[in-house]
Amino acid sequence: MKKFILSTAVFICGVCLVMLHIAASRVFAPFWGTSAQVSNILSGVFLGSLALGFFLGGKIADKKANLLGLSLIIFCASFYTGLVAFIDVPILSFLQPRIADLQIKSFISALLLFTPPSFLLGTIFTFVFKLQNTETSRTSSDIGKLLLLIITGNILGSFLTTFVLLPFIGTQKLLILISIILLIISFIVFSTNGFSKKVSGIFLVLFLALAFCFPFDVCSSLNGKIADVDTQYSRVWVYDIEDRNGKKMRKMQINNEASSAMFLDSNDLVDYYTKAYDLMEHFNKNFRKTLMIGGAGYSYPKYFLSKYPEAEIDVVEIDPQVTDLAKRYFNLQSDPRLSIYHEDGRTFLNNTAVKYDAILGDGFMSSATPFHLATKEVALKMYESLNDGGVVITNIISAVEGSESKVLRAAYMTFKSVFPQVYVLGGGTGIQNVILVALKSKEVPSFKSENSLIDSYLQKKYPHEISDSIVLTDDYAPVEYYSMRSNLTIRLVSKLFRLKV
Repeated sequence: MKKFILSTAVFICGVCLVMLHIAASRVFAPFWGTSAQVSNILSGVFLGSLALGFFLGGKIADKKANLLGLSLIIFCASFYTGLVAFIDVPILSFLQPRIADLQIKSFISALLLFTPPSFLLGTIFTFVFKLQNTETSRTSSDIGKLLLLIITGNILGSFLTTFVLLPFIGTQKLLILISIILLIISFIVFSTNGFSKKVSGIFLVLFLALAFCFPFDVCSSLNGKIADVDTQYSRVWVYDIEDRNGKKMRKMQINNEASSAMFLDSNDLVDYYTKAYDLMEHFNKNFRKTLMIGGAGYSYPKYFLSKYPEAEIDVVEIDPQVTDLAKRYFNLQSDPRLSIYHEDGRTFLNNTAVKYDAILGDGFMSSATPFHLATKEVALKMYESLNDGGVVITNIISAVEGSESKVLRAAYMTFKSVFPQVYVLGGGTGIQNVILVALKSKEVPSFKSENSLIDSYLQKKYPHEISDSIVLTDDYAPVEYYSMRSNLTIRLVSKLFRLKV
């Protein structure tokens, strides 16, 4: 019976470890995003903490391994995991404005929030191994069994968290749930030595305290927040704020990117750059069918339907739950001229046989853009999906000149390798919303318009040729590094090897 309980404890702790790792990525998402750098730092901290737990746990277990000590370790892991559910947002909110480098603040926050519980979970496995082993001849066999239990628990935890728990209970409640599960396991392990009414009462009080917290929302750094939803892809916040003029608006934040906004008392577009999509009317006067990659709050598609009553728009939004939020909070209505596809933008372009007059993109080459949506191969797919005279218009967050223009220059070179004409609407060394226009036609367009708004964009045409960057490909596309405003690794590597990155 004792061996069965210990094996079960290892299996459940393996489940909880993966659940905690996935929850950690969602805790970080609204503040640090979900880039490969952030994910790898988080994974590195988890693995390092586990390795340290294995090592020190073995040292401690060799000296004194007993059920009381194991129960205490699991209890401490339970307590700290439950604590993280309440201190994560305050800590991350504190670090966000105080540390500029993403890698440094990701590493510090990972150490503060997730090193203790992952370290403690690491010590559990070596403790159990010591408690289970009394015969030297069975050492290798027992190691294999424990590893099997750990990995099986990891697999179950991964699928359970991704497909069931996160979409239904969210990040904070998931942390509380992990804490409760570990608390129960701690109690069961402790009771293996004998039942104690006093200790049982303490565990019951702690369990009820955590269970009481379970249904309730925890603190948030956002005033006016009306929704905090974990989807299968992202963590999404919806909140109401006022602009500088006191005008009320609603925003959608996906991970750490402000993705959409709308005024609560008018149908005007909030963000100035989104009005630049009307440039398709200038570059392709006969447009009828448009594709937009990325829906979020569907701000521009709603505007498009009202402004162009004879046109149709297809929107590719990978996350169906984001569309549900847009319907609930952003007045997205069904319309026969609006078709929504819940699919990755790249796979949609790979498979579609529909031809478009315009393709619109928002946030390409930002830190949130998957690299496979920023390469020459996807530019080729866009080119093939356009009718003759078609146009691609995308917003890029970058400077046009100077050290912070790598994003824009790489995007220009990439589209220029496919399209006969590519133009940049913007200028200067400051980070801004730059509009990149790629034309399938070889006919040189006019850069004057009677429409004052359109003309204001056209007059920003960058007058110089760009040739000092690389063409991004599926094989090599350092999009996230180019998007970083301050990157410790790039600075160190550049100084160490005197490279121009």
